[in-house]
Amino acid sequence: MNLYLVRHAEARPPRKGVPRRLTARGVHDAQALAKALGRLALRVQAIWHSGKPRSLQTAQLLAGAVLAEEGLAERGDLNPYSSIGPVAREIRRLDHDLMIVGHQPFLGRLASKLLEDTAPDLKKVGALCLQGRRGAWRLAWLLSPGLVRRLARDSQ
Repeated sequence: MNLYLVRHAEARPPRKGVPRRLTARGVHDAQALAKALGRLALRVQAIWHSGKPRSLQTAQLLAGAVLAEEGLAERGDLNPYSSIGPVAREIRRLDHDLMIVGHQPFLGRLASKLLEDTAPDLKKVGALCLQGRRGAWRLAWLLSPGLVRRLARDSQ
């Protein structure tokens, strides 16, 4: 099983009562990530995302490049400070590939729990792939924002 963890792209600064949406750069960077992931021809059962607009927007942009058999699925337990235990337990029971588009510190804490070690720092619009089953997980690869941008430039 492959588990793809993707941090949302750059969002507007927080303002009281205003949902944070992606900036123009965030949209551009998420499109570049989608292009990079598209080269990998990823297939997942679903793309889970939090209910926050910045996560949904990033997931929507990636959905054009990643074949998700069940499409996008909004989850209320993927917020920045959500408990990782229930999600980690659910992932351990899965036998199909999955992508999660979310936030720090949640994604970093989830990766650390699954790897049983310290996970790499996941920057905005960064992506990492964990491979494993049940309790044995390993880091397969990491796409940093800089690499994503370089790949996008090189393919133009």
